[in-house]
Amino acid sequence: MARSWTGARAFLISGGAIYLVLWIYGLIVDTESQANFVPLDTDDDWLHPFWAWCWSAWAFCPSSVDVRRVARGSATPVGGDIR
Repeated sequence: MARSWTGARAFLISGGAIYLVLWIYGLIVDTESQANFVPLDTDDDWLHPFWAWCWSAWAFCPSSVDVRRVARGSATPVGGDIR
């Protein structure tokens, strides 16, 4: 997925959506319930929306590299060579 900017963005948005679903699930299901097959507690319930926001926000950050030039091998990231 990370071979392209679109694939990386899709991965981050999907991950954010999964964290959002986990947050909603954690709010609905009781921690002592049999339905709590994902080990969630109160801390997790409030950590998941944070990660959902972070992953989704990272998906919309601008790229620091001209991905068209990197694909041809003629560009380096901002800040110099990464080797």
